[in-house]
Amino acid sequence: MKDHELIYEEWKIPFYNSIHLGEGTILSEDKNGMFLKDGCGVYMLYQPDPIQCERWLRNLDPHAIEIMMILGNETKETVDKVFGFQNVSKCESFYWPFESIDPLASNLVFHHATLEDLPWIQAHYELLDQEEIKEYLQQKLICIATKNQKKIGFVGQHSEGSMGLLYVSEQFRHQGYAQELERFMIKRMLEQDLIPYADVFDNNKASIHLQQKIGMKRMEQPVFWVENS
Repeated sequence: MKDHELIYEEWKIPFYNSIHLGEGTILSEDKNGMFLKDGCGVYMLYQPDPIQCERWLRNLDPHAIEIMMILGNETKETVDKVFGFQNVSKCESFYWPFESIDPLASNLVFHHATLEDLPWIQAHYELLDQEEIKEYLQQKLICIATKNQKKIGFVGQHSEGSMGLLYVSEQFRHQGYAQELERFMIKRMLEQDLIPYADVFDNNKASIHLQQKIGMKRMEQPVFWVENS
């Protein structure tokens, strides 16, 4: 397996995926950072230079921001100074540093989730509301794994280009299925020429351990998610 050659700096990964999906509109950029608005409405910002970062933000109405991804402590400090958002969650970000992944040695069967699966998914995933999940289903961003016609769990891709929505049914936990679900999504994203990455809440020790066990690489910079509603 080869390292990704197209990404020389880790901070570029989320921006690359959003742009590659045809969803990202660059608002500002220079050699050190980028400010982008994804098609799903998420603002994405990395700019460690506080003077430049503040200049980028001054032209933006904070009330227009519903969700924002802030990459790096320096960037967050400037955002705090300019906007002072309150509802902020800190995450660790992990990415797959290779161009391929070994084939799955699995007897799981994967298929795109449909609207019939909406109640089950909504019952087990709280970070998206019903309308958001419905939109994900229409875009075929969530896949369900089954074994012997029993639902094992699901995994998905967020609209802006990150992995997530990972869930394993209680009776099937601690059997390696979480790894299989995530490896499936890594393979699927690589086939789309995306760089698989995931943001994990920094207090979710089980998920952080899972990323490390699979072979995902932790980014040096933390990620902060703002919900400004």
